[in-house]
Amino acid sequence: MYNEDEVLFSKTTRMLGHNIAHLCGRTRSRTWGPEGWKKVVVCIVSDGRSKVDEQMLQIGYYQEGVAKDLVAGKDMTAHIFECTSNVVVTEIREVSTGNYPIQIIFCLKEQSKKKLNNHHRFFNAFGH
Repeated sequence: MYNEDEVLFSKTTRMLGHNIAHLCGRTRSRTWGPEGWKKVVVCIVSDGRSKVDEQMLQIGYYQEGVAKDLVAGKDMTAHIFECTSNVVVTEIREVSTGNYPIQIIFCLKEQSKKKLNNHHRFFNAFGH
């Protein structure tokens, strides 16, 4: 999530929900089907705790009060949250319930270090 406002983010999450619903609706597939949502994990890397939009944090991926500036005397570089949610954002940006759960890993970087760093963090931390 780099320079993505709440409108684009809500469109992205809505389309992810549609894609997961499509995979779960595949009845003749050996891989997909009603439990297909369990085989998909969405990873969101947000660029900087001070820059993240408050509305995006209120969707439920972020857990207030957990993120700390220091741990054992060392600066934090990122905070990782995991959840499984039925929450989707509608076209008019209202929070609603989706047809299938979405498994989410939300990585909130402490400092903004731009788009290339986001991609680097994703592939090295989560894409292996």
